Amino acid sequence: MNLARASSLIGSVTMLSYAFLLLMLDQSHLTLLCSSTFLILLSFWLGRFPHYQRFFSIQAMAELKLPAEASVPPVLNESEAIFLLKNGGFVIYDLPSLETQLGAELGIEWECAPPLVFEDLIGAWAKGQFIIFSRTGKILSRISIPLQGVSLSFVYDKKLYLGTTQEFIHCFCSQEKQWKSFPSAGVPLSWDPVANHLFTSSGSFYSLTGHEPEIVCSTSRTPLGSITLSNTHFYFDTNQKIVRLDPNGERHLGFYHRDFFYPFRAGEYILFVDREHHLCLMNHTGEVTRPFRFLSSPIWVRHTPHFLVVALQRNAEIEVYGWPLDTNDFSTPICFQGAGSFMPLGMGDCDLFFSVKAELWYHWKLKANDLVTMPGPAASQVLVSGGKVLMNCGGKWMHAEQEVSNCQLEVQEANYEYQANGFFPIG
Repeated sequence: MNLARASSLIGSVTMLSYAFLLLMLDQSHLTLLCSSTFLILLSFWLGRFPHYQRFFSIQAMAELKLPAEASVPPVLNESEAIFLLKNGGFVIYDLPSLETQLGAELGIEWECAPPLVFEDLIGAWAKGQFIIFSRTGKILSRISIPLQGVSLSFVYDKKLYLGTTQEFIHCFCSQEKQWKSFPSAGVPLSWDPVANHLFTSSGSFYSLTGHEPEIVCSTSRTPLGSITLSNTHFYFDTNQKIVRLDPNGERHLGFYHRDFFYPFRAGEYILFVDREHHLCLMNHTGEVTRPFRFLSSPIWVRHTPHFLVVALQRNAEIEVYGWPLDTNDFSTPICFQGAGSFMPLGMGDCDLFFSVKAELWYHWKLKANDLVTMPGPAASQVLVSGGKVLMNCGGKWMHAEQEVSNCQLEVQEANYEYQANGFFPIG
């Protein structure tokens, strides 16, 4: 990724030099133009996904070396990890032991998108097509999608659905072993598994309960995202508006504050912060309650499926607030207050590690509201995945107060992107 960024930066500077010479000297410099264009395109190619072959598994606390470079990050089911490989094959590992379960070389050029596992099959986006194959490597079906990108993929009602950038919804039924394709109003962007509704870039909501996708309601605007509560549809846009949408029209319900977070669903409510820094809860009727008010803008915000955490820094004072998202009372958050400078070190679903000084750092067990002062200097990074914790202290990776031997994982920001699957790239 560093090489990609460097190529992009050099290409951009070269392009600016070309533009400057063109304006000042009134003549073209095709060499500069061609080299800058090549470097910028190279940066995009390099930035798609680094081709790692070695990973560290937090589940097994051991290093895994693949038979070839990975095309994309792995996808996990209950007990296995599935990798697509740069050589056109795939391999399946047992999670606890990292032993190879299955694998095959299919000769497929995979695109940079994780595979999808449904029933006993695997679906993956390849160059110009989407392929369904068995765990033993037998290709069962494929659909041609030239000059398109897969914008969305999910499984519903024992069917695999694909959304593409050319505004189509493709459906594969494993029993019939065939594809059905339907045009959509806009590019499919998100799937709500609770409401069973699909949302597109043009602001259309689709129901998939019938024989083919059916528009439930739509807007002429271009929303950023959508939320459905009790069959009532809401969307929010770039103007920071929150709008309720139904067959009778639209109703503007207020504004959200983008310095905090985009509106999201928490149980039976939509959670957002308004322009006056109030934490707001909106129910399916559009009624808003304001149980809490922040005194300043945040310096750090995270929300997991279970908790919302907001950190504020005013002068030399720190305030960190946490709310469980399964509660109906947001008026009394759990809170940490102290002096120093807030530095997040790592966060899992229900655990937050942070420091306020170099020699003072904490493990906040959010579910029990238990704040534990950690010994020694603050860790450089803490990774939390699947109930296991891996922390870098003094240049060594530790787990359960024991050093993890022969761990060549580096401290890097990209590690947080891999927390969900627990496989961290080494090289």
